[in-house]
Amino acid sequence: MGHAHCQARGQILSLNLCYEARPTGYGLYRLIKSLGHECIVATPSLIPKKPGDRVKTNRRDVVSLTRLLRAGEVTAVWVPDAWSYRYPPRVGRQKQPKVAAAPRRVREIAWKAQTRLCWRFGSLERKDKLRTVL
Repeated sequence: MGHAHCQARGQILSLNLCYEARPTGYGLYRLIKSLGHECIVATPSLIPKKPGDRVKTNRRDVVSLTRLLRAGEVTAVWVPDAWSYRYPPRVGRQKQPKVAAAPRRVREIAWKAQTRLCWRFGSLERKDKLRTVL
């Protein structure tokens, strides 16, 4: 998962965490950042693997991600925050043909998600609960 830099007394100075992007990844990332630790969400498709290494286990993944994190070779995913959804959803001219080519159900799901996230941002803004986590 990561590694910690410790003083002689055992106090943690900083904690660097790294994990593969999964469906719950954004919430976990925001929680870790709010606790004051460094966190990287790694792109699973860009994690280097040996050609013969087809067995996937949590233990192997942890060891491999830790080594890559220390070497600085982890490709991070951009994690959107609430501020990213401050504007109402819209589709630009350049992306309209691509959106039109997508199945109707996919367009509905994407539009509903964008609308919900924009509404959520507005709700947080009205309650004055916006907090940027850096």
